[in-house]
Amino acid sequence: MYTETVKKSQQNPPSKASQRPGVGPALQPYPTLSARELEVWTKALNPHVIGARVERVFVPGCASHPDGYYKKEWAWELHHPANGNTQFYFCVRSNECGFFVLPSKTSKPAGNATRSGFDLSLGKAVEGRKIVAFETVKNERALRVKFSPVGDETAELYLMLIPSQPEAVLLLNGRLAGSTKVREEFTPPVARELDEAALAKIPLRRERIEPARAYGELWFQLRETNALELRKRKLQAQLEMEIDSVTRKVASLREQLEQTLEEPDWNQFGSLLQTHFHAS
Repeated sequence: MYTETVKKSQQNPPSKASQRPGVGPALQPYPTLSARELEVWTKALNPHVIGARVERVFVPGCASHPDGYYKKEWAWELHHPANGNTQFYFCVRSNECGFFVLPSKTSKPAGNATRSGFDLSLGKAVEGRKIVAFETVKNERALRVKFSPVGDETAELYLMLIPSQPEAVLLLNGRLAGSTKVREEFTPPVARELDEAALAKIPLRRERIEPARAYGELWFQLRETNALELRKRKLQAQLEMEIDSVTRKVASLREQLEQTLEEPDWNQFGSLLQTHFHAS
């Protein structure tokens, strides 16, 4: 749980990355977890999730983001009979994938977020259901969330957390019902058995996820920092467009002025003509 996650998101931001010509600081990289780290992380969140009922699914807002929200992230309001109300947050953007349990009402719905087909399907499928399984697929970067059945209909959500190709996939009765990517079918990942040598090659950096609150605070600090950078880039692009427009208008006016100054002084010629007529 991360009670102070969002409150601290603007304190002690990470140092700026190297500059990119014409772009500004690079967006800060999010921490990613290996398959073994995901397994430990999932077990730590289990007590807050298993048995909780999904009350609401929504796209969380982000006031610092130029659009008011990030794409490909969702939050669920959960009610747990023993632990009370919490939120489950997950993100499946490329190189920005992860999931967290937050205090209730931490994230607020984005008022202007567009509702994707997956978003609508997810809300319709899982709202009102209880989470009965919350586990990783052994030695895979995949999270499986299983919900209580409604009648004869079962529901599962898979979060595929390979950083370069993350994806959320919804299955109803074992069949594809929605995905954050365009696909016709989906085969759930299966557990892999690895020998000790192969397992040793998968990192287990406990300092990355312990204490749990530190990992959550780092994630949401980066979320806030990158949102501000994206807002700055958008404002900079708008300002550059305005400067370009004003520059072109000034150049046009200068050209017109130069042409005017190069023309003969017709007023002087008119005065001379009037003097000639009066003299004659």
